[in-house]
Amino acid sequence: FTTYNTCVNDLSYTFKKPKRTKVFHMSLRPGLDFATAKIDHSDTSINNNLNVEFDRKLEFRFGIAFEYVLPFNNDKWSLIVEPSYRSFSSSKTIQLNTTSSILREDKVSIDYSSLEIPYGIRYYSFINDNSALFFNLSALVDIPFSGTITYEDHPNFDINSGASLALGIGFISNDKYSIEGRFAFPREIISKKLHTTADHSALSVILGYKLF
Repeated sequence: FTTYNTCVNDLSYTFKKPKRTKVFHMSLRPGLDFATAKIDHSDTSINNNLNVEFDRKLEFRFGIAFEYVLPFNNDKWSLIVEPSYRSFSSSKTIQLNTTSSILREDKVSIDYSSLEIPYGIRYYSFINDNSALFFNLSALVDIPFSGTITYEDHPNFDINSGASLALGIGFISNDKYSIEGRFAFPREIISKKLHTTADHSALSVILGYKLF
């Protein structure tokens, strides 16, 4: 058809599937965690109340995000992975329950830093050619660098974090600058102990700058 139309000086249209570009992205992702941790000790054989819920604290985080745009539905879906350094440190004084009339207290501290690796799927709702809303669903794998929960007068615990889920919603402008709010569901942060559980959760605000 192209050859014939060229010979008779007629218009010729050739339909080709456009070549996909910009299917892989990398972004810098600094942000803040509004985080807390909670310890529950349910041993009824002792009188001491060792439960503690730490106050929420703002902690800095930094990550690098990698994204692969999936080849369907007009580039609205992508796979994401975002290794991030984050930490949480806090302390609190708790009042112990005793059988005597003497007031006793114990100071509890947590010091915890890790490499958090969210991986999951993202959906874009495009506003125009250069801006969009996006929604994330991620699984979180947490690899502690160091971590302890310390009681002054009671046994301590080493942190050995587990996995959890996270939901995020964000906005990207000029196909380069982004901001995201993310909620990480509570995850266990100590190995299974008799009568004792501990978890960590965070609300995060994360900025993004797309390198490519």
